Amino acid sequence: MYRVITIAVLLLMLGARTLANGFFVASPQDYYWYPTDREASYFKAFPDGFNPCFIELMSNKQTVTIDKDSVFVQVYQTYYNISPDTLQTYYLMPIPTGIQTTAFQFSINQDEFRAELYDAGKSFKVCKDLVHRTGNYQWWAYANNPMYRVNIYKTPPRSVLAVKVTYKYKLTPETNRYAFEYLLGTERYSAKPVKDSEFTLTIKGADRLTNFYSPWQDLQPTYNNDKQVTFKLTNKSNRFANDFFIYYAVNSQPVGYSLFTHKETGKPGYFMLSFDAGYGQTAEEKDMVFAVDVAETMTPAQLEKVKKALSTCIKKLGANDRFNVVTFSNLSESAFPDFVNPTPTNAAQANAFLTAAKTAGKANYEGAFNKCLHFSKDPIRPYYVLLISAGEPQTGIVVEHDELMEEVDVAQVRTLRMFTVGIGNNANAAFLERLAAYTQGESLFIADDNAIETGISAFCEQVSNPVLINLQLYFGDNFEVLEMYPKKPTNLFKDQTLFILGKYKRGSTTTVSLIGDSKKQMQRYDYTMQFPEKSDKYSFVAQIWAARAIGEMLNKLKADGNDLDGVGEEIADLAEEHFIINPYTAHLMLKNMQFLSPDKKKQAPRMLAQAGTDYATEYAGVTRQKGPDALMSSLVATSLSRAAYLRQLQTGQENMTYTNEKGALQKDIRAEYRMLNGKALYRNADNLLTDISTQNKSEAEKIDFNSDAYMSIASPELVPYLCLGKQLRFETGGKVYEVQETPPIQQQEVKEGSNK
Repeated sequence: MYRVITIAVLLLMLGARTLANGFFVASPQDYYWYPTDREASYFKAFPDGFNPCFIELMSNKQTVTIDKDSVFVQVYQTYYNISPDTLQTYYLMPIPTGIQTTAFQFSINQDEFRAELYDAGKSFKVCKDLVHRTGNYQWWAYANNPMYRVNIYKTPPRSVLAVKVTYKYKLTPETNRYAFEYLLGTERYSAKPVKDSEFTLTIKGADRLTNFYSPWQDLQPTYNNDKQVTFKLTNKSNRFANDFFIYYAVNSQPVGYSLFTHKETGKPGYFMLSFDAGYGQTAEEKDMVFAVDVAETMTPAQLEKVKKALSTCIKKLGANDRFNVVTFSNLSESAFPDFVNPTPTNAAQANAFLTAAKTAGKANYEGAFNKCLHFSKDPIRPYYVLLISAGEPQTGIVVEHDELMEEVDVAQVRTLRMFTVGIGNNANAAFLERLAAYTQGESLFIADDNAIETGISAFCEQVSNPVLINLQLYFGDNFEVLEMYPKKPTNLFKDQTLFILGKYKRGSTTTVSLIGDSKKQMQRYDYTMQFPEKSDKYSFVAQIWAARAIGEMLNKLKADGNDLDGVGEEIADLAEEHFIINPYTAHLMLKNMQFLSPDKKKQAPRMLAQAGTDYATEYAGVTRQKGPDALMSSLVATSLSRAAYLRQLQTGQENMTYTNEKGALQKDIRAEYRMLNGKALYRNADNLLTDISTQNKSEAEKIDFNSDAYMSIASPELVPYLCLGKQLRFETGGKVYEVQETPPIQQQEVKEGSNK
């Protein structure tokens, strides 16, 4: 088990809670509080009449250095007491259970103060009392953790408090991986946005640092060298909205790895296996064809943006790369008879060739393939085609998609990868996705013309710098892998992590071998990995695996043009099990909900039961070849099929609509649900954040938020639910409770010229 020290409280979509740099709690009156060991006063964390308020945070600078497994934290903050009164003030800093901090020091204006550590029991009482007195449910997030407290006694009026906190602790690795969390969310307690906020993390490893991963979003560091990296976040006149969470690996091999697993006893397990070449790797020499469909389906304005993007792509080619440019409509033309190096002269000639291109005629893909795929070939050197289209095959002897795939086979390019870009509503999304998948490439779809130049440039940068090619992945003979995505990994790219999601039948320790070509030599990397029989951590792995599976099935529906194989039912089952919502899974899930009774439908997700979008119409776009609906469904399918982060699972949700508890139509469902340790909680018809396990249970005891009844059921076990909000539906002790919001107790604010 690994443990990490963190800063402040924020609930992520994946349900993790972390803790933060501290903050001040004050009272407008002169009170001293302390939860003593005497039972009579232990249950009173504060004296009668204590009304907590917060002192304004003006600046917040946090610097963390991790040197191998040693962590050193420095926090510099400035606060301003705007009150004309002297305040009794307390600085609170929660820490995770199990962390052994050392050298903890706290000072204000260079005067040192003694910090006292509360155990989890006392912290729960403190946080419970804070919730009750302030009506702020977010205090629950601190409740199950020990907490440092510093008593300032007297804070002068209209004064600046310069706070310095330092401490150390040790990170414990899990196999070759470390985890580090730092939440920046305590800034929410400041009365005003923080004027200047900065967070810097420096990691120094004993060996090469690789495989940086944050489940919610892609966070990549700045490399100083292969053993040292830096993350830096800044915020001016605002608040940090999210915490910082990162996993990273320390590897001695040129290609590092990291493994996350999730498995329930008696069921298949899920794994996320990643490979990363890390810092300092040079890209393989490659041959690159930039092919542009200039038929009449592409507008002149779109073509001009494509030209600018390709000019950027050509500039970024390596000195030993070779390239060519092909434009095609009825006829196909190339800038050069064969591949050339990207010298300044050749680059200028290629740009002049592009400049002369005009949109006209019909698209002849047979002729384009005959041109693009018949330049000189090398048996090992990557042969990449970046094909950009705003249309589809229209003319030529061969137009049918199946026959065009045969044309690709006839070319016999062993190292071929085709990367396709579809622009606008006229692009045949089904054909372009199929072509990329057929050659083990990738596809990109661009709906907004304003994103053409940046989208193509970034896509080209991402897929055109391989460091290990012609990959083969092997697991030990006695280890059974089920349903892996991608089914066959092909290339490892520079500055890109290769993520492989799969299921496994039984837990075991096995050897995983990654084989590929680099510098015209075969390279083999063997790793000993443990796939546990039971692992309740990393529930996000199962959800991301399901997203990839759904994405692949949506692409299959588009390629087939129908659902004769019952793929839709498989999608619905996976979407319901892992709570993956988008306009296409929504239609399938609604079909299953139509038989619910009115009472049960009331407890169902209102974003579905009270949908404002015709999802049957949206779903029809899944099997269409082209058009706005087809393009949007391909955008969602592509995002899901390549998902590595939870944020990618929300693609399409920003355009979904529902009717809220007031009868108003709302757009964007991303705030309508949370994931807690792999379990979904969603808003029902009464606006209650509902545990999905209570959906079929109509009877519930109703209690008011912050009432005596509410406080009587509050327990450490319920903290993960209670910190989610004031309107909840959950089950505890075999009983379902519905927490309803009541007018909150007004939080005391320190106002200038007043004690109130």
